[in-house]
Amino acid sequence: MLRIGLKKDSIELKIVLEGELVEPWAAELKSIWEAECRAIQRRRCTVDLADVTRVDESGKNILAAMKGKGAELSANGVFMKHLIRGLRKRDLS
Repeated sequence: MLRIGLKKDSIELKIVLEGELVEPWAAELKSIWEAECRAIQRRRCTVDLADVTRVDESGKNILAAMKGKGAELSANGVFMKHLIRGLRKRDLS
């Protein structure tokens, strides 16, 4: 299960993820991200991964796409920090 929280203000869109970033929830994050991308305009976007416990390939793909579009990914744990550093831009389709 994945909980997706959104915090918006005039400066920043912050997406807070908690749980497992795996299918089918990665697809849900993709839908939310695509909708919010249209509304972001010039706001900074950050994705908080501090409480993510697991990421599968579909989760890595969406995170890489978000990072490729300028989102700042943040994490606390060694595994998640390593995962973020290893992300390369991937196709969102």
